[in-house]
Amino acid sequence: VRAVADLPPPAAALVTASRDASAALWHQPSPATSPPTFVPTALRAHSHFVNAAAPIIRPGGAPPLLATASADKSIHLWPVGAPAAESSAMRDADPEPVAPLASVPAAHTDAIVALAALPAPPGADPSLAFFASAGWDHTVRIWS
Repeated sequence: VRAVADLPPPAAALVTASRDASAALWHQPSPATSPPTFVPTALRAHSHFVNAAAPIIRPGGAPPLLATASADKSIHLWPVGAPAAESSAMRDADPEPVAPLASVPAAHTDAIVALAALPAPPGADPSLAFFASAGWDHTVRIWS
Protein backbone atom coordinates (compact mmCIF):
# COMPACT_ATOMS: atom_id res chain seq x y z
CA VAL A 1 0.00 0.00 0.00
CA ARG A 2 1.44 3.34 -1.09
CA ALA A 3 -1.30 5.68 0.12
CA VAL A 4 -4.47 5.81 2.21
CA ALA A 5 -7.18 8.48 2.02
CA ASP A 6 -10.51 8.88 3.75
CA LEU A 7 -13.73 9.90 2.06
CA PRO A 8 -16.14 12.22 3.83
CA PRO A 9 -19.77 11.36 4.60
CA PRO A 10 -21.99 10.20 3.09
CA ALA A 11 -19.39 7.81 1.65
CA ALA A 12 -17.48 7.45 4.95
CA ALA A 13 -14.99 5.04 3.45
CA LEU A 14 -11.26 4.52 3.08
CA VAL A 15 -9.30 4.09 -0.13
CA THR A 16 -5.94 2.40 -0.52
CA ALA A 17 -3.50 2.86 -3.40
CA SER A 18 -1.19 -0.06 -4.10
CA ARG A 19 1.93 -1.18 -5.89
CA ASP A 20 -0.06 -3.87 -7.72
CA ALA A 21 -1.54 -1.15 -10.02
CA SER A 22 -4.86 -1.13 -8.16
CA ALA A 23 -6.74 0.89 -5.62
CA ALA A 24 -9.51 -0.34 -3.35
CA LEU A 25 -12.46 1.47 -1.81
CA TRP A 26 -13.24 0.09 1.66
CA HIS A 27 -16.78 0.59 3.04
CA GLN A 28 -17.83 -0.49 6.50
CA PRO A 29 -21.15 -2.29 6.15
CA SER A 30 -24.16 -1.29 8.21
CA PRO A 31 -24.67 -2.09 10.95
CA ALA A 32 -21.09 -1.70 12.07
CA THR A 33 -19.50 -4.79 13.54
CA SER A 34 -17.07 -5.26 16.37
CA PRO A 35 -14.29 -5.71 15.52
CA PRO A 36 -14.85 -3.57 12.42
CA THR A 37 -14.96 -5.27 9.04
CA PHE A 38 -14.71 -3.59 5.67
CA VAL A 39 -16.01 -4.59 2.23
CA PRO A 40 -13.57 -3.79 -0.62
CA THR A 41 -14.43 -2.57 -4.10
CA ALA A 42 -11.59 -3.05 -6.58
CA LEU A 43 -10.49 -0.07 -8.69
CA ARG A 44 -8.37 -1.42 -11.54
CA ALA A 45 -7.51 0.73 -14.55
CA HIS A 46 -3.89 1.79 -14.00
CA SER A 47 -0.97 -0.10 -15.56
CA HIS A 48 1.66 0.74 -12.91
CA PHE A 49 1.92 1.59 -9.18
CA VAL A 50 -0.99 3.68 -7.87
CA ASN A 51 0.82 6.39 -5.88
CA ALA A 52 -1.98 8.68 -4.71
CA ALA A 53 -5.70 8.88 -4.01
CA ALA A 54 -7.87 11.82 -3.00
CA PRO A 55 -11.57 12.54 -2.56
CA ILE A 56 -12.94 15.16 -4.94
CA ILE A 57 -15.76 17.05 -3.26
CA ARG A 58 -18.38 18.15 -5.75
CA PRO A 59 -20.57 21.19 -5.21
CA GLY A 60 -24.33 21.18 -4.88
CA GLY A 61 -24.57 18.05 -2.78
CA ALA A 62 -23.42 15.74 -5.58
CA PRO A 63 -21.72 12.59 -4.29
CA PRO A 64 -17.94 12.86 -4.06
CA LEU A 65 -15.63 11.29 -6.60
CA LEU A 66 -12.37 9.54 -5.94
CA ALA A 67 -9.25 10.43 -7.94
CA THR A 68 -6.34 8.00 -8.26
CA ALA A 69 -2.95 8.76 -9.82
CA SER A 70 -0.21 6.45 -10.94
CA ALA A 71 3.34 5.95 -12.11
CA ASP A 72 1.70 5.25 -15.49
CA LYS A 73 1.20 9.08 -15.73
CA SER A 74 -2.60 8.82 -15.64
CA ILE A 75 -5.42 10.02 -13.40
CA HIS A 76 -8.72 8.17 -13.08
CA LEU A 77 -11.93 9.45 -11.49
CA TRP A 78 -14.13 6.86 -9.79
CA PRO A 79 -17.69 6.84 -8.50
CA VAL A 80 -18.08 6.55 -4.75
CA GLY A 81 -21.16 4.41 -4.37
CA ALA A 82 -22.90 2.76 -1.49
CA PRO A 83 -21.21 -0.29 -0.01
CA ALA A 84 -22.18 -3.66 -1.35
CA ALA A 85 -23.91 -6.09 0.95
CA GLU A 86 -21.31 -8.15 2.75
CA SER A 87 -21.25 -11.91 2.59
CA SER A 88 -18.72 -14.51 3.58
CA ALA A 89 -18.14 -15.14 -0.15
CA MET A 90 -17.12 -11.49 -0.62
CA ARG A 91 -14.60 -11.69 2.20
CA ASP A 92 -12.99 -14.75 0.61
CA ALA A 93 -13.08 -13.73 -3.07
CA ASP A 94 -11.46 -11.01 -5.13
CA PRO A 95 -13.57 -7.85 -4.99
CA GLU A 96 -15.67 -7.04 -8.03
CA PRO A 97 -13.99 -4.32 -10.13
CA VAL A 98 -15.72 -1.10 -11.23
CA ALA A 99 -14.82 1.13 -14.17
CA PRO A 100 -13.59 4.72 -13.87
CA LEU A 101 -16.02 7.51 -14.80
CA ALA A 102 -13.29 9.51 -16.53
CA SER A 103 -9.58 9.20 -17.29
CA VAL A 104 -6.71 11.49 -18.23
CA PRO A 105 -4.22 9.04 -19.80
CA ALA A 106 -1.26 11.44 -20.15
CA ALA A 107 -1.88 13.86 -17.30
CA HIS A 108 1.88 14.28 -16.73
CA THR A 109 5.06 13.33 -18.62
CA ASP A 110 6.39 11.28 -15.68
CA ALA A 111 4.95 9.44 -12.66
CA ILE A 112 2.23 11.23 -10.69
CA VAL A 113 2.98 11.09 -6.98
CA ALA A 114 0.39 13.32 -5.26
CA LEU A 115 -3.21 14.50 -5.51
CA ALA A 116 -5.10 17.10 -3.48
CA ALA A 117 -8.65 18.48 -3.56
CA LEU A 118 -8.83 22.26 -3.93
CA PRO A 119 -11.50 24.83 -3.11
CA ALA A 120 -13.01 26.57 -6.12
CA PRO A 121 -11.21 29.82 -6.91
CA PRO A 122 -13.18 33.09 -6.69
CA GLY A 123 -15.35 33.61 -9.74
CA ALA A 124 -15.16 29.95 -10.84
CA ASP A 125 -18.20 28.10 -12.13
CA PRO A 126 -19.87 26.87 -8.92
CA SER A 127 -20.77 23.55 -10.55
CA LEU A 128 -17.10 22.56 -10.96
CA ALA A 129 -14.84 20.67 -8.54
CA PHE A 130 -11.08 21.30 -8.55
CA PHE A 131 -8.03 19.20 -7.68
CA ALA A 132 -4.27 19.31 -8.19
CA SER A 133 -1.80 16.64 -9.26
CA ALA A 134 1.98 16.68 -8.81
CA GLY A 135 4.46 14.58 -10.71
CA TRP A 136 8.09 13.65 -11.10
CA ASP A 137 8.02 15.85 -14.21
CA HIS A 138 8.43 18.81 -11.81
CA THR A 139 4.92 20.15 -12.47
CA VAL A 140 1.75 20.72 -10.48
CA ARG A 141 -1.38 20.72 -12.59
CA ILE A 142 -4.82 22.04 -11.68
CA TRP A 143 -7.90 20.12 -12.92
CA SER A 144 -11.63 20.76 -12.89
